[in-house]
Amino acid sequence: TDRQTYRGPADEQGIEALAAHEMPGGKGKNVAVADVEFGWTMDHEDLTQLAREDALIANGTPSYSYPEHGTSVMGEIIGDANEFGVTGIAPEATGYVANAVSAEAGFTPGAAIAGAAEVLEPGDVILLEQQLTGCGGGFAPVEIDPAAYDAIRTAVAKGIHVVEAAGNGAQNLDSSCYGGTAFPGGRGDSGAIIVGAGASSRSGRTPGSRLSYSTYGSRVNVQGWGEMVTTAGYGDLQGGYASTQYTDVFSGTSSASPIVTGAVALVSSIAQEKGVELDPAAMRTLLMETGTPQAGNDSAHIGPLPNVVKAVEGLGSGSAE
Repeated sequence: TDRQTYRGPADEQGIEALAAHEMPGGKGKNVAVADVEFGWTMDHEDLTQLAREDALIANGTPSYSYPEHGTSVMGEIIGDANEFGVTGIAPEATGYVANAVSAEAGFTPGAAIAGAAEVLEPGDVILLEQQLTGCGGGFAPVEIDPAAYDAIRTAVAKGIHVVEAAGNGAQNLDSSCYGGTAFPGGRGDSGAIIVGAGASSRSGRTPGSRLSYSTYGSRVNVQGWGEMVTTAGYGDLQGGYASTQYTDVFSGTSSASPIVTGAVALVSSIAQEKGVELDPAAMRTLLMETGTPQAGNDSAHIGPLPNVVKAVEGLGSGSAE
């Protein structure tokens, strides 16, 4: 956990999750988080929530692949708060997973998103860990797929916060081939929070500066660490069985998006404790307005790093219904 600096103070390029943990609801107990991707180590020692019978929101018959990836993602968000391994940003949030690939239909992220949205409630969070090859030839957000876009719109309309990886393709989403300000492809804002990859405080780069591979543009809202993320999975930090592995080098918009997802889960959970209604549009604006600004050359925009404490300060008092 001492390597998980992303959970710590803003002056160390953290999201202030540890400070938020001291607040009512500040460990995420009031929300659920569903990760939509390819696979997970469901029996990992530090992800005991995934052993629940209802943890999988099945999209057809699951066809799992890349389980280390999903394990690392969920380790960042809901890693168990215990005496070993890592601890998630929102360890008390209820974790779900939804398979984007099925034996019957292949890769259908839209169906997986729709299935997750049926189970989740307003204030909960869906994380999208896919990327697709865009019109510029590199990886772009999954919502360039029309079915995924429609499912995101439906989830957001229900009041569910959707967090989406920008992709590792160094794409400019403001370019005309993506529809410019009407991204994606002229359809307009899906309502998702799109996440770029920024430098960590552990790498020697300028913390919060855009990493060269990250897709960028005005539609990218906020950033997370795109390098040197300590979490469950892979085995370079601790090897052995898949169920006991940890890594020190998870990277990409894949590692950045769970950091933002964790921040969203904490802010949403705390807001519910305060009786504050926070819809997806308000959540996105709040994170953008209260985060730690992007550093370095910001002409390739990936936005700020969320600051949970400042976001909570921006909530107001509210009144419980």
